[in-house]
Amino acid sequence: MGFAPPTSGYFASFTVAGVRTYVHWSFPAAGLAIAFILGDMSLVTTVSAVVAYTLLVLVHEAGHAYFANRAGCKVHALVVTAGGGFCISEFPRRRQAQLFFLAGGLLAQLLAFAVAISLLVMLGSPTSRVTGSFAIVFTVVNAIMFFSNLIPYSNNDGARIYRVLSSRSGES
Repeated sequence: MGFAPPTSGYFASFTVAGVRTYVHWSFPAAGLAIAFILGDMSLVTTVSAVVAYTLLVLVHEAGHAYFANRAGCKVHALVVTAGGGFCISEFPRRRQAQLFFLAGGLLAQLLAFAVAISLLVMLGSPTSRVTGSFAIVFTVVNAIMFFSNLIPYSNNDGARIYRVLSSRSGES
């Protein structure tokens, strides 16, 4: 089965390590919501929150892509939307590789969280709106996104991990 890139509402924005990234027109909405919740709708905070959230979603999806590559699977694209994103790739055959692939985004988020906390400890509290937005996104928003991805619902990471863990053959 061939890969068909997403079309309606998406535009191809850049390629990283040979993987095309598609961004949905709605992607700034999450950053706008973050700025609103922070109570600072200034242009600097809003743009910083949009950029930080987009990077966090890309970190998550890059985690999936990394483990897909490690399992020998072709990664076709990464997709970013206001509600998150997804990695379009072949699905690993071996159960262990499936679990690492499905948990890859969460593992990447944990790494990003650890880096953000380490930077905050070493450098202290953010002193600008830009660094403040990044700190909030890579700690608080990251934690919310992480735990919401663990809860199995719809077709999120948690639901897909649960299906693999509960299947007898490991083929899903």
